[in-house]
Amino acid sequence: MPPKTVTVSKNSAEVWIQRAIIGTVVITVIVVFAMAINQMFHLPVVINIRGSPGIDRKAFLDSIGMDPTTTFSTVNSLQLELAIRKRYHFESVQILKRYPNMIDIILHSRDPVALSLIYLDEKTVPVYFDDDGVIVQIGGKRSELLPIISGISAEEVSIGDYLIPPEFATFLPNLDTIRYAEPELLSLISEIRIESREYGYDLIVYPVNHKVRIRMNSNINKETLQYVLLLAEIVVSQGIDAEEIDFRSGRTASYRRHPFGER
Repeated sequence: MPPKTVTVSKNSAEVWIQRAIIGTVVITVIVVFAMAINQMFHLPVVINIRGSPGIDRKAFLDSIGMDPTTTFSTVNSLQLELAIRKRYHFESVQILKRYPNMIDIILHSRDPVALSLIYLDEKTVPVYFDDDGVIVQIGGKRSELLPIISGISAEEVSIGDYLIPPEFATFLPNLDTIRYAEPELLSLISEIRIESREYGYDLIVYPVNHKVRIRMNSNINKETLQYVLLLAEIVVSQGIDAEEIDFRSGRTASYRRHPFGER
C-alpha cells in the first residue's frame, strides 16, 4: 500500500504559530510580573513615624530592629507592634503596610491627667499618670493644670507601671473630661484623696477656699463637682461649722460638724 500523506493546511500552520506566540507572551508576562513582585517585596522600606514628634527616630528604629537592610517582605506587622509595646509605653500602636514599600508606625502617647506627690529617695517627687493610672512621667514640671490625687503610697515607681490600681482608677477618665471641658473647676480644688472602703472607694474633695471637705462616690463628673463646690460655699456662708459634707448618694447631702473644741 502506498504511504499516507498528511497535509497541513496554511490556516492550521498560522493558528499553531499564533498559539505559540501567545503562549510565549503569556509566559514572558508571568516571568516579568513575578520578577517585579519579587523586586517590590525586597525594596528597602520607607518608614513614617507619626504621633510622637519628640521621639529619637534612629534610636527608636534601632531598638525595634529596623535598619537600612529591612525589606517590606520581612516586616511582620504584629511582631513589630509587640516589639514596640515591649520597649515603650504608648497608649496604642498601629502598624500600616502600604505597597510597594511604605510602612506607617502610628504612636499614641499617654497624656497625664493628674499627679501624686510621692516620697522617693528622701524627697517628695511629683509623679504624673494617665487616665488608666499608668505612670507617664516622674519628676519635673508640666505647663498644664493637673489635679493632685492623694491617698496613694509607693516605695518604687517606674514609667509604665500602675501608680493607681485599675480598681481605684475608674474616676480618672471623667476627671480628664472635666480637665478639658471645665479647667476652672479644677483650679477650685486643692486635692482629691482616694479612700479605700470595704466595697470600692470614696473620693474626698478638698476645696481651695474652704476647710470643709466633701466626700463623694467614684462617679465624679462636671455637674456633681459644680454642685458640691456650690454646696460647700453655701454651708460656709451660713456659718455652719462643718468638717465634712457627705454627697456619696449623689442625690442628697449631709454634713458632719467639727468635734467639740476642734477646728
